[in-house]
Amino acid sequence: MNDNKFILIVDDNSQNLRLLSQILKKDGYKIVMANEGETGIDIAISKEIDLILLDIMMPGMDGFEVCRRLKAHRETRNIPVIFISARQEIEDKIKAFEVGGVDYITKPFNKKKVLARTKTHLNLEEINNKLKRESDKQNILLDNIESQVWYLEDEKTYGMVNQEFADFVGLARSEIENKTIREIREEKEIASCIAGNQEVFQNKEKIAKEEWVENSSGEKRLLEITKTPKLNEDKEVEYVVCTAFDITERKKQERIIKELHEVAVDLKILEQEEEICQRTIEAANEIFNFDLCHISLVKDNEFMPVAYSEGMEAETLPLDYGIIRKSYKLDECYLTSNLTEDLDAAPTTAAFKSVITIPLKEIGVFQALATKNNFFSQRDVELAEILISHTRAALKNIYSQAELEEKHENLKRVKGLLDEEIQKAKRLHEKTLPTNIPGIAGLDMYAHYEPAYKIGGDFYNFIKLADDKLLFYLTDISGHGFDSSLMACFVKNIINTYIELQPDEDSLNPKKIVEFIFKQNQQENFPEEYFITIILGVIDMTKNELTYSNAGLHIPPVLCTDNGQSLEELPIGGFPISKSIPIEVIEYENTVVDLIEEDLTLFVSTDGLYEQTNGQIQYEDRYKKIISRHSSFTPKKLAEKIQEDFASFHQDDYTEDDVTFAIFQLKR
Repeated sequence: MNDNKFILIVDDNSQNLRLLSQILKKDGYKIVMANEGETGIDIAISKEIDLILLDIMMPGMDGFEVCRRLKAHRETRNIPVIFISARQEIEDKIKAFEVGGVDYITKPFNKKKVLARTKTHLNLEEINNKLKRESDKQNILLDNIESQVWYLEDEKTYGMVNQEFADFVGLARSEIENKTIREIREEKEIASCIAGNQEVFQNKEKIAKEEWVENSSGEKRLLEITKTPKLNEDKEVEYVVCTAFDITERKKQERIIKELHEVAVDLKILEQEEEICQRTIEAANEIFNFDLCHISLVKDNEFMPVAYSEGMEAETLPLDYGIIRKSYKLDECYLTSNLTEDLDAAPTTAAFKSVITIPLKEIGVFQALATKNNFFSQRDVELAEILISHTRAALKNIYSQAELEEKHENLKRVKGLLDEEIQKAKRLHEKTLPTNIPGIAGLDMYAHYEPAYKIGGDFYNFIKLADDKLLFYLTDISGHGFDSSLMACFVKNIINTYIELQPDEDSLNPKKIVEFIFKQNQQENFPEEYFITIILGVIDMTKNELTYSNAGLHIPPVLCTDNGQSLEELPIGGFPISKSIPIEVIEYENTVVDLIEEDLTLFVSTDGLYEQTNGQIQYEDRYKKIISRHSSFTPKKLAEKIQEDFASFHQDDYTEDDVTFAIFQLKR
């Protein structure tokens, strides 16, 4: 029974302690908590603890050292330790197992995953209490990492391998371990494989490369391969740890994102209906496959084909025609995998079996057709929706201009000037990140964004509310993939919607906006593992006041005054925005800061800068000294100084996380 199980949680973050405690207590576990390592060790020694949840990044003694001491003590060495950390590098996970951990859960954590992992390891501890802990650690490492992992004893001999590697090669693990490369690999691969291994053994340095490799099914996959030598006390290579991530789909996503960006830029400058639609067809052909494709717009109560793929016969259709009628009238997207089984598809030519139908709201429809059943996927629908959203915006833009010219002929000159400003604002709004910083009298600002090696999840924006008032926000979305970029767009659109609903800038309340984002997120069908962290504030130059609210960003803003002599960390708090966090624990607050000093600098950052490592230590808050020392610099110059110091610190080709920060400077 869970009632008999005693779990110790060690974390310096009180919010994490409270959330983990609530999750576990609801499942019947007894809980004891510690907010730093020494206290956690004392509790583990004095009480009969069944399992420990342990944070890594804590002041004083970090989680790795806590685990080492627990494993060295006779009373605590057999207690299972699960690490919980925001650090996601393979090296960190390996180190966690090396010091005695049995599992590794990344923050932000998922409630179901925490409960499942907790239950699993409590059961394992009961069933396998006679097994050696070191053997358990190695098996967990190899079987739970979602990438290929293998060891090299020398340039030609495999050591231990995980199941992912064995599946890729098409052999059992026992058929690979302690065998030579010549016994395992195809003849055409042996020479290049051994040559790459010799490089790392001879140079004694980590190497990383991208390489196309054939799997056991004969399929070519693009792998991101890293080989890391482990040196002994004599600085000789003892063995080499190799990892391989399959990045084939990621590269496809990068190409698709690039095409979507290019078409968005192109559509903004096109002025003719046919040009916009034809450019959309060209982009669709680059993004996903189809046999025929068309855009039909509603004209004179009929669907009139305006643009279509090569080989398609253009045909005007009635408004009650098949799936396009349903999509147009209900303003819904449809993925039809088998047209012969869909009653709404009755008029469609029998040669076509699958279709994607996307409405352009009151304008018309986009449709892609294929001659095979189940040809399109839900992902194709999502990509088509993004593409058509740009098309719809471009068409509505030209329609709006035409209507204004027709209704206000006598105001053409004024309208022309207004359109120019609207276009500038629209281009700024549609860009993923702002390129032009708004001007506020007495306020200078600058933002820096550096993406990680995977696709980034950070986002920032500046919105001028009035001549004396600025709204800003920095947000960090969990993950580094295509889905993170979509979530960032979701947040931006929600904020823009809220601002549109509150035309009076004096009524805009940071806390209310953050709560609105949380509520909208709860209404969407997003998976629980997505987390949105955001800090959103309003600077009022007339009131000399900063009001901000925070949801999950745990790096405190820094306020520098008195020509760099005074440096203050501002309060933070609030849970991230996620469907996995119970609504009853959510409570966001506004923090109000007086900006009465003559010269002051405000620094706001996501966690990528603070948590970047150089292989040994974190960068942490080194930026404080730079801000204090160079407080008289402009925000741009100050950002360049921080960038220079940051680059000299980590000296890598890529950062571990997105690095995003903003600097505000008040001059009177």
